Amino acid sequence: MALVRLVGLVFLISPLVSLACSSFYWKGSEGSYLGKSYDWHHDQALLLVNKRNVKKTGFTVRPWEAGPQWVSKYGSLTFNQYGREFPNGGMNEEGLTIEVLWLNASEYEGFDFRPVLNQLTWVQYQLDNFGLVSEVIEALPRFRVSPIQGKIHYFICDRTSNCAVVEWLHGKPVVHSGTDMDPKAITNSSYEASKTEFERTQRLRNMLYLNASVDESSLSRFVRLATLLKMEIPSLESSFSILDSVSMANLTTWNIVYNLETREVFYRTKRNPEIRSLNLNSFDFDCSSPTLMLDIQSGRESVDQQFVPFSYQRNYEIVMDGLSDIQFSWVLAPLLNRYPQTTYCVNQKTSG
Repeated sequence: MALVRLVGLVFLISPLVSLACSSFYWKGSEGSYLGKSYDWHHDQALLLVNKRNVKKTGFTVRPWEAGPQWVSKYGSLTFNQYGREFPNGGMNEEGLTIEVLWLNASEYEGFDFRPVLNQLTWVQYQLDNFGLVSEVIEALPRFRVSPIQGKIHYFICDRTSNCAVVEWLHGKPVVHSGTDMDPKAITNSSYEASKTEFERTQRLRNMLYLNASVDESSLSRFVRLATLLKMEIPSLESSFSILDSVSMANLTTWNIVYNLETREVFYRTKRNPEIRSLNLNSFDFDCSSPTLMLDIQSGRESVDQQFVPFSYQRNYEIVMDGLSDIQFSWVLAPLLNRYPQTTYCVNQKTSG
């Protein structure tokens, strides 16, 4: 119990470093694309194949809180910088796609007795359980987000082209979706503030935001995204081009483009700029099959067959790298690394 309290304290006192990311969605004749520029000072991560029919209990660090229990309904492919079951984003079998972006304005709900999810297990819970944005929104009141470290909001889209931004402002969840969400883009300001800025620049007919010399601020990047989404023709190539337009010289570590219709994922990293691809249709999501992983920096071209069996040792190294800025990471990292062992395949009753 003392160890758990110490971990909770570590998260509370650790310094926060602003995360700057950009994301958007558009649909064309070749598919529907969700693009994400991940801008951060750590570039290690694993691509993980998450299985269906796995029983889980939400991870918590505070002894007075309890996570929900569930059995995963869908398999998914996720990008994980803080270990297995703690994704930064990903796509499931139904095409539901979620990405995490920083939001300094976040203010989460106060204490109550609902089950809790931290910011990253929240992502895995949605991918495990839902295929539509509307289902995610309907389920929001069931759980409380119990923040560990950082302030974020979520960009979520599905194969029907419905998207949503989910954020917590002034202690309450705020959702923008459906016809309320135009343009379908988000950076690191609230959606309302971002859309207001875009509408202001449109009124002024200020096209300077298209110049390469514009700044890297959140609102400037949002206006560039929103403007280009109205000017360009949706395709895989133009999606990566738009990500180039919001690239941050010293922070952009990887780009991802998901095709929600074909369930394909394309990505590149700063250290390995070749675009690699994978198709969710290539993977066995039955929990009786081995859990697979791939280092985000490795691989070439189509990487479907380049995944290897999951390694707790490599997972631990990734977690330690992601937590290297946090004091007492030696306490926290083993807890995150061991968490998958609390999950098990309901077909076999064996732990993860």
